[in-house]
Amino acid sequence: MEKATPGRFYRPELDVVRFIAFVAVFLAHGLPSANTYTAAGAMVRACSLGLPLFFCLSAYLITKLLLLERDRTGTVALPKFYKRRILRIWPLYLSILALSAAVSILHGTFHQTALWYAAAVCMAANTVWWLRTTVVHLWSISIEEQFYLFWPATVSRLPHRALVAAACLLVVVANAVLAWFGLHHAPYDGRIWANTFVQLQFFAAGILLALVHHRTTAAGLPVLLRPLLFGGAFLLWFVAIRYLHAVGDEGEFATGPLPLCCGYLLATLGCVALMLSVQGWSRWPRPLVYLGKISYGLYVFHAMALEVSERYLERYGHIICLLAAFALTAATAAASYHFFEARFLRLKERFEVVRSRPIGA
Repeated sequence: MEKATPGRFYRPELDVVRFIAFVAVFLAHGLPSANTYTAAGAMVRACSLGLPLFFCLSAYLITKLLLLERDRTGTVALPKFYKRRILRIWPLYLSILALSAAVSILHGTFHQTALWYAAAVCMAANTVWWLRTTVVHLWSISIEEQFYLFWPATVSRLPHRALVAAACLLVVVANAVLAWFGLHHAPYDGRIWANTFVQLQFFAAGILLALVHHRTTAAGLPVLLRPLLFGGAFLLWFVAIRYLHAVGDEGEFATGPLPLCCGYLLATLGCVALMLSVQGWSRWPRPLVYLGKISYGLYVFHAMALEVSERYLERYGHIICLLAAFALTAATAAASYHFFEARFLRLKERFEVVRSRPIGA
């Protein structure tokens, strides 16, 4: 069993949430797509809500660490924060962009994809969703980096109650944008799903959880309540997709503001329920925690692994393709973490004010 490390803010259950989020996204990309008006199609599309779960978790962790730093030092060292984020995200991100761009040049398609790569380097890949590349799923990194532009400075300046109000304001902004999209029947994929303002609702949920947990704890949750919250999270996701069409099929358009806003509300509540279901419970199997630790690499590499397995193993059936893709993803992510990312993580530790997960944990 994996336990929290004394003297650090490290919660193994957060790594478990990371892995759950990845598995959901992996299934959303790897399973055959179907119409969301069917139960099977809605279940597959509901897995895509693992992505906003990443956003919710990221906002929770960043806010919690910044609050701890402010409590211990009286301020937030913004330059150190950005150095930590750059060292964690950019090396692998920029490397995989360069590799993908090279493949695009070799295939003679770079003239069609150059704009997307330029936007991705500028952390604005979500604004040119319509350009397809081998790593198009990394548009989500842009949204997360955009969140980092304003939230750390906000935490450094505002008291606790004002931070609660700021998080609530993010929810209001997200729903106002959703209502506008619903009224104008915007397309689901690029216009709504990849919109930064829409995804702010999930960041806000993570922020509010961090603000609550900064003064209380979830460790006292009854044991029987945890599986109910866990299962309820996926039920909320399913309802959000199947009956409210929070995330529709490609080429579909929003039906109206009410189902769109209510659907995203249920999706957000599902993320909160899932995080609450594991909070304070640290007795997790080491392999599960480890896979969460390398989840950044899992997310980065999984689309390429799916493409490779489908190209070379399609004749063996979809289940074999999916299992092979997962194994290839895990092996690549593990190698990336230990032989590439760890070098930058050691540099990152020099700028930590509040120690988080040790590299070898």
